[in-house]
Amino acid sequence: MPETLRMNAYYYSFEPTGCYAVDKILSAVASAGKGFHNTEDWNDLMSDGTTVVERIQEVANQTAYAIEKMRPIVSAAAALMDRYNDTRGVAVGIAPSEDANIFAEWDTLDDVLNKMSVKGAKADDGD
Repeated sequence: MPETLRMNAYYYSFEPTGCYAVDKILSAVASAGKGFHNTEDWNDLMSDGTTVVERIQEVANQTAYAIEKMRPIVSAAAALMDRYNDTRGVAVGIAPSEDANIFAEWDTLDDVLNKMSVKGAKADDGD
C-alpha cells in the first residue's frame, strides 16, 4: 500500500511537487499545521518525546542525505549523457541511427531523483 502524504493543514495546504523527497517535507509541515493551530506549540513534546520541529528537521535531513548519496549517480549519468551526445552513440555502442538522445528523460536533477527515489507515494487530498 503506498504511503499517503498529508498536504492539508488547518489554514493552508500544499500541492504535491511530484518529487517524493520534497513532498515528504511538505507533508511534515502540513501535518504539523494540522496537529497544532499555533506554530508556537511546535516545540512542545509529543507522546513519543519528540517535537514537530524535530520531525520536520529529520525529514529534511533524510532528504538532504538521499540527495548527497545520489550525487555520484547524477554526475555519472550526466557524464554518460554528454559522452553519448558528443559521439552520437559510438562511445556507448549505440548506432547513430537510433534516437538522438536516449537520455533526454534524465535531463534534470528532479527527473533523476524521481527515478531513483521511493515510488508510490500519493498526496492526501482530505483532512
